[in-house]
Amino acid sequence: MKLKSLVFALALASTSSVFAQWFVQPEIYVTPEVTVARVHNFWGRPVFCQGDVAAMTSSGRWYSAYFRDVVPMGQFREAYVYTNRFDPFVPGYGRAQIWCNYL
Repeated sequence: MKLKSLVFALALASTSSVFAQWFVQPEIYVTPEVTVARVHNFWGRPVFCQGDVAAMTSSGRWYSAYFRDVVPMGQFREAYVYTNRFDPFVPGYGRAQIWCNYL
């Protein structure tokens, strides 16, 4: 009886969406006025992605944006962070932490 309960609990836990969550490596583009992070969905089903994108300006300030969105299969989503031309972003100082899970 205990073995059946254990097998049932493991089967239930393995189908949970908590275990289907993963971090993605987005494409990051940094220009003087905008930083873009792009997430592609190469999987065979829609995914829900969320995370933050940040970039550092020439004055040393960090600007960030948080996003949450559904990415249909075969498509992509982008997150943007903007600044003005008087305090441009420093190339190479953009970062993104994005994680996705299956719907």
